[in-house]
Amino acid sequence: DLSIGVVVKKILVSVGLAFSLLFVGAVGHAQNIVYVAHGEDFFAPAPHDGEIGTIDLATGIYTTLATSLGDVQGLASDGTNLYAYSDTTQLLWQIDPATGAMSSTPLTGPCANFPLFDMAWNPASGEFYSLMGPYLCGLNVSNGASVVVRDLETGANKRTIAFGADGTLYMGSPYLDDGLGTFNIATGQFTALLGIQPFRVLGMDVHPTTGLLIASTDDGCGQFCF
Repeated sequence: DLSIGVVVKKILVSVGLAFSLLFVGAVGHAQNIVYVAHGEDFFAPAPHDGEIGTIDLATGIYTTLATSLGDVQGLASDGTNLYAYSDTTQLLWQIDPATGAMSSTPLTGPCANFPLFDMAWNPASGEFYSLMGPYLCGLNVSNGASVVVRDLETGANKRTIAFGADGTLYMGSPYLDDGLGTFNIATGQFTALLGIQPFRVLGMDVHPTTGLLIASTDDGCGQFCF
């Protein structure tokens, strides 16, 4: 229950920290599989840096899907394809999760001048959004075009986003003081989720059938908590 923030399970993985993660809630995709994208830590390299892969939540087994992408900072899906942004190549990548086939396009528009932190697809509207610098942006994944939707104020520390099936937008931060909560796109209001223990959120997504929020956290052991 996201309103009370109960952590019902932790899975310890030894594949390094996942900076973005998501479920692909489409026919033909297993509901117990989570897709993860790994950034790069130049000071303390970790296993699978620059990769996209899957983790089976039932077994904890990690499987590599794509490699050598560099510093991957965002991961999203429309239920068919995966989309990932690499800060190293400065390209938006489209990946077929079934075959691993890849294509890419550069980002354009006003948001392209800022670092991209995360991406998410809104299943209620069919639109892609991204966190880019201090902005929440709309993103056209077919051509990389971006547009400013909301100014989150300079210095905003939100770094990850996810949408629920009803279009609710969740935002998280790797900084304990900024927490986890919902964001109203129409009003620009952030509302903290009460009752959730503080932790540093690196990536998250909402399970398409159960509605549970799953998060990759940096609490010293690279855990997945949901």
